[in-house]
Amino acid sequence: MIPDFAPALAGPLAFARDCLVPPDDARPAIPCAMLCEAGTLADIAAPLAGRFPRQERQASFSMWSQYYFARLIYPVLGASLLLGRDLPSRAEDMALILGPDGAPAAFRIADAGRPCAQPQGCRRFAGLLRGHLEPIVQALSEASGASPRLFWCNAGIRCDHVLRLLQGQVDTAPAQRLLFGLPHWAEEGSEAARTNPLPQTVRQVDEDGTPAVRRRVCCLRYRLAEFETGCPSCPLPAVRKRHLH
Repeated sequence: MIPDFAPALAGPLAFARDCLVPPDDARPAIPCAMLCEAGTLADIAAPLAGRFPRQERQASFSMWSQYYFARLIYPVLGASLLLGRDLPSRAEDMALILGPDGAPAAFRIADAGRPCAQPQGCRRFAGLLRGHLEPIVQALSEASGASPRLFWCNAGIRCDHVLRLLQGQVDTAPAQRLLFGLPHWAEEGSEAARTNPLPQTVRQVDEDGTPAVRRRVCCLRYRLAEFETGCPSCPLPAVRKRHLH
């Protein structure tokens, strides 16, 4: 773990403490920008995807992305919120370390970042959203044939979970507004706006008087034998019930 991140990657985010590693980590790593190149991501994800039936290509790529987004979003977003730092989170700033099974295990990051210059502005999360998630989602969609909406949901549910985990530790309202409350983000230095895909990824529901979170699009994990247990946030009632039994 990077020492500067230790105060943030503790408590509810302790499980993510080894997901960001310094530049001198000696393990083989793949520049994340390379994953955005045509065809590259399909080769990188092949070892994990090959464990599952060929007809479940979309589900296996979705599962690979779940690992990727979890290892990326929890520490990057958590450290940003708790430490008030802008982390170098664009694809060109990071490199992916794979585990023995071919699943994403950690990210090598260029440095520990710097104090956040615009904590209330869209620029705060532009590196993560526009510079990393956007090209990776597109690459995943092209490699798998699945809709980008599926992968944006996989990313959005992680962002939402970070905000819920950190409630009471830090004011998450500004981040909630920037990530999920604005349908469009203005480009830096321009009045033009681009669609923010995150508000379309999760929704809040009332379930017998209890607030609950639902994904907009199913992640398809129930199709994979190793991950067929139901998910509590699944939009499909039949799949969600599996989680209760």
